Amino acid sequence: MASRDIGATQLTPPRGTIDYPPPSLAALSRVLGALENVLEHAGYPAVRTPMFERFGLLAMRAGDAIRHSMFTFTSERVEYALRPEMTTPIGRMVASGLLTGPLPRRVRYAAPCFRYERPGSRRQREFTQVGAELFDSPAPWGDVEMIILASECARAVDGDRIHLRVGDIRVFGSQLAGLNAEARGVAANLLNDALAVEARCAGLREVERVDDALATWLRDLVAGVFRLQQRVGSPTDETIALPSAYTPDTVAALARELPRASRDATRLALVSMAGLDEVMASRLVHGTTVQGTIGEVAEAGRSLFGDSAAEALESLQQVYALADAAGARNVEASLGVARGLEFYTGTVFAVVVPEAPGAPVVGGGGRYDHLIEELGGPSTPAVGFAVEVEQILALLGHEMERPEPATVVVVAAEPSAWVRAAELSGRLRAAGLRAPLPQPHSPTTADGPAIVVASEGPYRLMLRGETSEAADFTALLTQLRAVCETEAPE
Repeated sequence: MASRDIGATQLTPPRGTIDYPPPSLAALSRVLGALENVLEHAGYPAVRTPMFERFGLLAMRAGDAIRHSMFTFTSERVEYALRPEMTTPIGRMVASGLLTGPLPRRVRYAAPCFRYERPGSRRQREFTQVGAELFDSPAPWGDVEMIILASECARAVDGDRIHLRVGDIRVFGSQLAGLNAEARGVAANLLNDALAVEARCAGLREVERVDDALATWLRDLVAGVFRLQQRVGSPTDETIALPSAYTPDTVAALARELPRASRDATRLALVSMAGLDEVMASRLVHGTTVQGTIGEVAEAGRSLFGDSAAEALESLQQVYALADAAGARNVEASLGVARGLEFYTGTVFAVVVPEAPGAPVVGGGGRYDHLIEELGGPSTPAVGFAVEVEQILALLGHEMERPEPATVVVVAAEPSAWVRAAELSGRLRAAGLRAPLPQPHSPTTADGPAIVVASEGPYRLMLRGETSEAADFTALLTQLRAVCETEAPE
């Protein structure tokens, strides 16, 4: 059969996806394992849902950004979509009565999700969400539980670099209550975009190196602000300049100028596109910049929004105080958490890495008390959170890599000894040791360094890889020799 050249592009994974060779997958598995270990020990059993759902179900409560990013297909005249997140599929399980047991009901998940992301967005189109959902636990207790769990998950994988920014969606939501649904959606999208610019630019102030990925991401961020300025007719002298090249100095200048340009354009857009008056638009835009201690945030919120935000701010103070007293670490208060204005109903929080370039958001969560009822189930208080494993791994990089674990290699010195060598490797595996089936040749230098620990007759036993402690190495040798001295079954 003639060979066929399929071309180099066919050998690369689809855009927005990643191949994981063994070392990379091992690092990914360590992050997954650390996160799931926290949730399992907190009493959250694992659940699993189909990888695709009916499009109408997923789109019902999704915001515009998620709704327009779903991968869809049609089968038997039914439109389906690959799940873009896990909360709605699990909500379907609750509404259908499938999740039973004592209240409150707790579940966790670790599952691939899919969204179309623009090139340069620094996010994958296939990504793994790890998260937890808590049902029938009202505020503030369920909110505090989620914040504590998210804090413990952050600590389990990264110590102190991952932070939580906690707010209450009702602070902004109460200011938009008089708008119709379409105008609220427009305002929510504008505020979310403005918040993203503020957060990302905060993480750009001390960038020392600009690689291609960061430059592409910056180009997309600047272009988004520029398009909004063009749409609302920002004065020419205020329009952000599109850099021809991205250097550390350029990035530092953007970190100063882009938030101002974004705030000004967002204020104009809230008036012209969402129908807000100029005073309220200015207050909302200013609110996106407010974060700090819980006292500072609450005072600023009352100053900006008065009695209309009083209930939300009191709730935020209560949740924050309880989480702090219970030991949640690296938790900041913020008015500028407006994720899911049409979905969340109370406490919201973002999981961020403030010191990384662009201050990436690697997860988030909050209270969503209407979802189960809207899916046809009973009225059910609900709160949850999720993080994206690939984003965390990209930040940790080599820190999650480990040496190859110790492996016992059984070598058949001659072909006639292969069967007995294979039998011995099976006994080693049964005893809990790593021992691949033998190959009929001696290991070469290409196989990596190995230590001969036993050589007798037609067999050689070699130890490859590393152990963390000398005591572990000694214990491994003792176990290995004990297995080898055991008579093989006839």
